[in-house]
Amino acid sequence: MDLSIDMLSLGNADAFIVWIKENNSDFIVFIDGGNPNDGAEVIKHYKDYIEPYIPNNTVRIIINTHPHRDHIGGLPEIVEYFKK
Repeated sequence: MDLSIDMLSLGNADAFIVWIKENNSDFIVFIDGGNPNDGAEVIKHYKDYIEPYIPNNTVRIIINTHPHRDHIGGLPEIVEYFKK
């Protein structure tokens, strides 16, 4: 199993993207989304550094650790991105 954890620098907020590769399958886990308006930065990081290297059918999971503004604020933007 290969594992990559990207800890995004969002100032006073938290967001992580975990990329797991196992048995020729990819799994992406978003943990928290930072403050409101940080979702765009999380999506940009994902589009630049992860999305080009994974198949379209990759499993994506979004986890919120707790409902504080600096953890949940950017999640609506991330959810909307994957509705497309």
